[in-house]
Amino acid sequence: MLNRVVLLIILSLSLHAAAQTMCSKAASKGTWKWGIGGGVAWAQLLEDGSTTAIITFRRSLSKEAIAISVHDATFATAGRSEFPAFASVSIEAPDVSPPLAVDGTGLLQEFQGGKIGLTFGNTDFADSSHTIQASVVEKMSRRFLLYIDDACIAIPLTPASKTALQILHLPQASFVKRAASLNDVRDGKRSEADFTRQ
Repeated sequence: MLNRVVLLIILSLSLHAAAQTMCSKAASKGTWKWGIGGGVAWAQLLEDGSTTAIITFRRSLSKEAIAISVHDATFATAGRSEFPAFASVSIEAPDVSPPLAVDGTGLLQEFQGGKIGLTFGNTDFADSSHTIQASVVEKMSRRFLLYIDDACIAIPLTPASKTALQILHLPQASFVKRAASLNDVRDGKRSEADFTRQ
């Protein structure tokens, strides 16, 4: 029930000129994978040489709705002892002037394996702020920053992985036309069986 409440709350996102702040944590270069499976289109960053997921974007196939999972958010749990817990979330394109970000509220909770992760967004309800988040993705270049409260992680991007994220953020009519192309990018293609879920 708590997850349902969160999904409704986080629909209210806003675009703003973000203050440029140094990130205290940087993800390793990692490997991006993407495809279609499990009823969603998805893109996922894995740790180098590992099947451990760092962050996953999941896009509903039937509506403009995206859920984001940070699979290990323990870097953002200082001072917290009880979970699940709400946290402010910001996804920032830092390499433009001024930086742009989309803000909202996510849920810190225990994921499979016992680590505290973060869930932000949903795939159940069409999200009126979808175009706002898409505009931030459009401005991303070699990285984006993800803030959870005051903690931050820098996520690396390649040109191909940015294209995959742009496809996930297309308006529904355009997404339907281009979703299949996620399986055509050879360095990112991955079978559904390999998809790491929460």
